[in-house]
Amino acid sequence: MHCTAVGKAMLAHMREDHVEKVIDEEGMPQKTQNTITDRETLYEELAEIRETDIAIDREEFGEGLRCIATPIVKSNSTVLGSISVSAPTTRMKNNEFEEETKESLREAANVVELNIRNY
Repeated sequence: MHCTAVGKAMLAHMREDHVEKVIDEEGMPQKTQNTITDRETLYEELAEIRETDIAIDREEFGEGLRCIATPIVKSNSTVLGSISVSAPTTRMKNNEFEEETKESLREAANVVELNIRNY
């Protein structure tokens, strides 16, 4: 979970003790040279994700692939999952793709969250 946008979006909205448990059980294996492998750096990124509701995988899980994700959260702040857009780095070369995508991604997550609240 530590090296994917989907995983980081969910981790950022979990209780700290649950995040610790996930890291203790799964570890933080290095998948690429960009993978975050220390807790302090991960916690800093999770704090930023909590502020923006946007998580980004910058070739952390696989070389040549980037991903942007946002959490799906119930009204009681329970994270249910996340929604994402992945693309080859050739299509996500700069922050422009992220800037163009994140608002649409949040809107899609909001639709899912609203539909979940109606059940």
